[in-house]
Amino acid sequence: MHIKPIRMDSLKVLLQKNHAESRPQAVRGGSGLLLFDPELAFQNANQRVDVAIELHQILMDTIGDDQQAINSSADNLSDLKQSVHKLHGAVKYCGTPRLEEALGKLETATKDDTDNKQLKILINLVNGEIIALQTWFREHDGDINRVFMQQSSLG
Repeated sequence: MHIKPIRMDSLKVLLQKNHAESRPQAVRGGSGLLLFDPELAFQNANQRVDVAIELHQILMDTIGDDQQAINSSADNLSDLKQSVHKLHGAVKYCGTPRLEEALGKLETATKDDTDNKQLKILINLVNGEIIALQTWFREHDGDINRVFMQQSSLG
């Protein structure tokens, strides 16, 4: 058997192709945004795998409490603003564009004196994105660290 030498640029293309094929696929919403974007999460973590993994873990450990805080404060605008702002700030670093967009809409609505009916619709949108994200992570939890490690090796 003969092993041929391979050029570095060819190797990188091959690795990127295999990386894309082996990555768990995140669901795109009607907006075209990804539910989870590992490249964005890795970028927001300053290309540090350990930080990206830790932020992901913190989000998944606390998102249920944040969701409960948003839902329980639906009739108290001041508390709702605070709860939404807290989670919206957190997800900006986690590579979750669909949830970030939904929270952005809700946060804007809390500042614009939007009527209660519209706020509840936006709260339902946020709840749907949280459930979708939790479901996706539950199905791909074992893959997340591998995805971040692959991302770091290609950067």
